[in-house]
Amino acid sequence: MKKLLKRTIRITPKQLSSLQTIAKQTGIPLAAIVRKAIDAYLHEASIDRIESELIDRVSKEVRAATTDTRRTRKKAEKTLDQIRKRRFMIPGLS
Repeated sequence: MKKLLKRTIRITPKQLSSLQTIAKQTGIPLAAIVRKAIDAYLHEASIDRIESELIDRVSKEVRAATTDTRRTRKKAEKTLDQIRKRRFMIPGLS
């Protein structure tokens, strides 16, 4: 079993009452319930952090792709304009 450290935490009377009720209903010691709740919170916080990092990465990639697409579109439009101008300069083509 992992080494457990004693710490004092402050909770509301309602929180304590809810924890005591859960402990009685499940037969799990109150301290174990608190540890499980902390583990669940830390796991969720870790997932939130990872999701946030992924969203940031995806956002950067989308911005870069959007910039590249705009740049490519401008080049394509310029090329098409040049082709149109040349077409009209060739006798017999319209």
